[in-house]
Amino acid sequence: MKSKERAWFSWSALFLGVVIFDVLIKDFFLKTKASYDLGIFWLHLVTNTGASFGMLKQYNVVLSVLSIIVLAGILIYFRKAEKKVRPCLVLIAAGTLGNLVNRVMYGFVVDFIDFKFFPVFNIADMAIFFGVAGFAYILIREK
Repeated sequence: MKSKERAWFSWSALFLGVVIFDVLIKDFFLKTKASYDLGIFWLHLVTNTGASFGMLKQYNVVLSVLSIIVLAGILIYFRKAEKKVRPCLVLIAAGTLGNLVNRVMYGFVVDFIDFKFFPVFNIADMAIFFGVAGFAYILIREK
């Protein structure tokens, strides 16, 4: 396998791994309504019709369209992007798609990780956060 093919395989595996893991875990909490108090955090079902921190509640269609625009932008930009930012873009895209799947299927996003002092979130949100944080770090470091 050539270097370029290997890189595409790696990006695809990371993307699919995050999306599949996110969708399966959310599906588990949605179907079982399980609840686990693990001391420092609690795992339980919370549905979110908005965006981060409960913003834009009831704007599911707008958020879905924005998600599609973000995914299209990443897809267009990815080939031109420097290699060091590609993992960040993959994480952002995977998280965006994971949440978009929920929005389209259910009309809300399934959240389940609750630190009791912070808004409840999910694996897709973590992927987006780390992708954006990594991208910001790279941009700041280069300045």
